[in-house]
Amino acid sequence: MRNRPNSAGFTIVELLVVVVISGFIAVALHQAHVQHRRFNSWQESRASAHDAMRVASSLLAGDLREAVPSDGDIALEDADSLRVRSPGGFGFVCAVDEGLDRLGLNRFVGSTPSDAGDSVLVYASTGWRLTGVVSTPTPSLSCAHGTASPTIELEVSASDATDVPVGAPARVVRSRTYHVTSYQGESWFARSSADGTEPLVGPLASDGLHFRLLDEAGEETATLGDVQSVEVRLIVLSRRTSDVASRRADTLMALFQSRNR
Repeated sequence: MRNRPNSAGFTIVELLVVVVISGFIAVALHQAHVQHRRFNSWQESRASAHDAMRVASSLLAGDLREAVPSDGDIALEDADSLRVRSPGGFGFVCAVDEGLDRLGLNRFVGSTPSDAGDSVLVYASTGWRLTGVVSTPTPSLSCAHGTASPTIELEVSASDATDVPVGAPARVVRSRTYHVTSYQGESWFARSSADGTEPLVGPLASDGLHFRLLDEAGEETATLGDVQSVEVRLIVLSRRTSDVASRRADTLMALFQSRNR
C-alpha cells in the first residue's frame, strides 16, 4: 500500500503566528520612526533657539560692552524690560555753529543718530560733553577745511555746541530697550530704538524673559554703581504645532559683563 505524499504549504496556525509577529515588528518600526521624528524635531527646535539666542546675545553684548552703569547707561525698567545706552557711531566735528546749536560731523562710521532718543558724546574745551540730539536738519554748514558739507549735521541741546573745537571727536550714543513684544500672535524677545522694534528670539513662554542686575559677588542689586553684570534668562518654546500642549520649553541663560565699570 502506497504512502500519501505530505501536504505542501503552511497551516492556519503557522500563518497566524507569522501575521502576529509581522504586526509586532510593524508596530515597533512605526514607534521607532515616530520617536525619531520627534527627536529630530526637538533637536531642530533647540538648534533654532540657540542660534537665535546667539544672535540676540551678540547684539546685547555689543550694547552692554560700552555702557557705564554708574552713569545711568543701564536701567532695569521692569523684570522683563532693560534699557541700555551705549556708544555706536564715531566721527569728527568739522563745522560748528554756536548760535544755531549745530554741529557738523564727517569721517563718520557706524550707526547714525536719529531725530529722537539719541545723544552725542563730544569733546569740548571743558572735557567730554553728552548732548541730546534735537534733530538732524538739512545740511547748511560747510566743513572748516573745505567747501564740502558735513556727512551728518546735528541740531543739539541748547548751548551744547559752545566751546566745541573743530576736529573734536564725537560718538553717537544710542538708547535701546530689550523687552517682550507681540509678534505673529505670540510673545518674542525684542529690541526697540528710535528706528522701531525688531523681534529677536521667540516664541517665548509666559514669564519667558527675565533680567537681573548683579554686583561683584553675583548678588542681585538695584544700585547702578554696584552693577558688574547683567543676567538674561529666556524660556523659548518649540515651533508652532497643531498640538499646543506638545510644545517644549527650552530655558537659555546668559551673563553679560560691562567693560566700563
